[in-house]
Amino acid sequence: MTEAERPTLRILFWNVNGQPRSELIAALCEENQVDVLVVAEWDYPPNEIVLALANRGIAMRWTGESDSRLHCFSVPLLKTREIYTNISGKLAIYQFQWQSIKFLLAATHLLSGMSTETDDRDVEATKVADEVRQKENERSNHRTIAIGDFNLNPFNRGLAQAIGFHGVMT
Repeated sequence: MTEAERPTLRILFWNVNGQPRSELIAALCEENQVDVLVVAEWDYPPNEIVLALANRGIAMRWTGESDSRLHCFSVPLLKTREIYTNISGKLAIYQFQWQSIKFLLAATHLLSGMSTETDDRDVEATKVADEVRQKENERSNHRTIAIGDFNLNPFNRGLAQAIGFHGVMT
C-alpha cells in the first residue's frame, strides 16, 4: 500500500504485563490494519513480534534502540526512529514521518496504582510531560501523540493540568 492509499494512520498500544502474547498481538494488528504498534512490559526479544507479524503477512520493523520495556514497531512506509528513552525506561519518544507530516510519538508506562498514591503518579506524569516538551523544543516539532499506560484517570492533575499532559476532552 502506498502513502496515498493510506488515508489514516492506525496506532495500537498494549501493555502485555510481561506475557508472551506475540501471536495475539499479530492477530490484532492484522484485524485492525495497524501501522504503528507500541507494546509495554514486553520482556522478550522484539524479533518475536516481528516474526509473528511476518507469519501473518505483515511487514513491520522494530524501531527501537534501547533496552526499554516499551517497544515500537512500524510499517516500512513510515520513516521511524527512536530519538529518546529516559533513564527510568518509563518514556520512549519516536520520530515519524507520514506523508508530509513529521510528528513525535511519546510512549509511556507510568507508575502502577497498586504500589503508589495518586499524588505521586500525578507528579511523575508532570515530570514525564516536561521531558516530552523538552524533546519537542529540541526538535522544533510540537506535533506529538502521547500514548501509553498512564495509570491515572483522565481528570487527574498529571493528565489534565497545563503543567502535566494538558489533556482535554476533544
